[in-house]
Amino acid sequence: MRKIFAATAAFLISSTALAFLDVDSSHPNQQAIDYLAQHAVLNGYSSQTFRPEGKINRAEIAKLATLARGIQPDANKFRDCFPDVAMEWFAPFVCFAKNEGWLDGYSDGNFRPANQVNRAEAAKILLTALGVGFTDSRKFDDVADEDWFAPFAQTIRSQLLLETSTFSANSSLTRGEAAEMIFRILVLKNSGENLFDSALVENFDFSESPSEILAGSIDFPATAFTNLRITEWSVSGGLWSQIPILEFNGKSFELSTLQDYVAALRKIQEHFEILGNSSFDEAIDHYISEFETISPFFSENGSSSTIVIVSATSSATVSFAPDFTNVDLENETAVAACGGPSAKFNNTRIYAGYESFPPTNLNPLLVSFTNGKQDWVRRDYETSADGSVGYGLLFVDEETLFAAFTSRGTEENSNYDFRRFAKYGWLSEYGEGEGNQIAVIAKINPTNGDILSATFLSARLDSGETSSLTVKDLQMNGGNLVVSTECWYAPRRIDRQPMNQKLSADNPPFDYTIEFTSNLQEAVRAEAPGFGQ
Repeated sequence: MRKIFAATAAFLISSTALAFLDVDSSHPNQQAIDYLAQHAVLNGYSSQTFRPEGKINRAEIAKLATLARGIQPDANKFRDCFPDVAMEWFAPFVCFAKNEGWLDGYSDGNFRPANQVNRAEAAKILLTALGVGFTDSRKFDDVADEDWFAPFAQTIRSQLLLETSTFSANSSLTRGEAAEMIFRILVLKNSGENLFDSALVENFDFSESPSEILAGSIDFPATAFTNLRITEWSVSGGLWSQIPILEFNGKSFELSTLQDYVAALRKIQEHFEILGNSSFDEAIDHYISEFETISPFFSENGSSSTIVIVSATSSATVSFAPDFTNVDLENETAVAACGGPSAKFNNTRIYAGYESFPPTNLNPLLVSFTNGKQDWVRRDYETSADGSVGYGLLFVDEETLFAAFTSRGTEENSNYDFRRFAKYGWLSEYGEGEGNQIAVIAKINPTNGDILSATFLSARLDSGETSSLTVKDLQMNGGNLVVSTECWYAPRRIDRQPMNQKLSADNPPFDYTIEFTSNLQEAVRAEAPGFGQ
């Protein structure tokens, strides 16, 4: 949990030593390269050179973004996330970045780690990883508003994160440019300014690491905001008697003052205005007005009072599926240490993952704890050769839990796979073909783990065979379940038929949102930018 403070610290002037033989003080990216090398975010070659004009590949940009955040991913947890990313040196960085939503694969499901990363891809990865909010006060002439990378490109132009008059989206990014972009983002976060200027570097403390700088800022990701919850809090004599915590997008933030709370909420609101979520804007306006109402209690001699503000959103997480094969499932601490999705309601928390069976089979697993004691464990949902895992949970109330599982269509007997639960679901089976990873959404009784209903969820190829689909988020809309996904071909309309792709559609993966009735038997809404009904 991190603390967020409204005030900006004063930064000392420092300098960096030259780290590489081929990057001297005359090089335009020297300060950026040497600063990041000093803090072990980047390294060079055995010849003590950096090769700043060399092209950076997709594996390297994933490592760079992750290390800039001060994160060393666990290689045992973050691996095997793409068909061509298994246990190589870059696997922990790529898989962690994928789990955080910073990067995607190609339409065939592969990541292609050795491919040179272009400016459009790099812009998305770095700006998202470092929590840069979108701005478009100035625009590149070679970027159209409908381009998928437009928000990232125009932010680079608006904040002067690269010295370039054109964006050239398909041009490869150089190693020096990648370092410079990260450095300028950090300088802006330190200074509180929105436009990079070399004069800002004069007050930059080179001894402070990138992760320390980011820890002092509100680094909500620039896209895919979900699930806001404000915990109970109270004020007595102008001080917190219960410290408020903002839970947002799967992370917890501890706020030190009322002003920090309002600043954090406004920060979120700015992003949602850009993403066009008016209902969320209304909720934020309500929270802020409530804070402003109670602000007199923060006077030096203010009277005691208790204020409780709790949003109505449910507890949901969608992330990588942990391996519980050799874990003591009666020990919640051991289960929680595996990471992955978990969801809590009152004193009960449920965890999702899988158990592995040789040679390659995976079976989904859910385990529930109340006050640290195991309630139940379910490993019988799918025991065929399908290779399924649990990777998403939404705990709605004491009677309702939704879960997301994977399916690859390699089932054997319907008595041992998800088809027995989806018999009356919106989509009752995987479909034609096999091998592509799609989703199964299940409604579960959280008191015992029984599946009450289920539906498969997939996209379709022109051939009619099933195409890949991954769940990114689960939310409630009244009594309906809203499932946000990414898919690699035509998503389905509410009548289960494939949508028609527009000529202006982006490259896959495609965003696809579908809303189900609570029993998962009927879809009432299906939307996918770039596709027509």
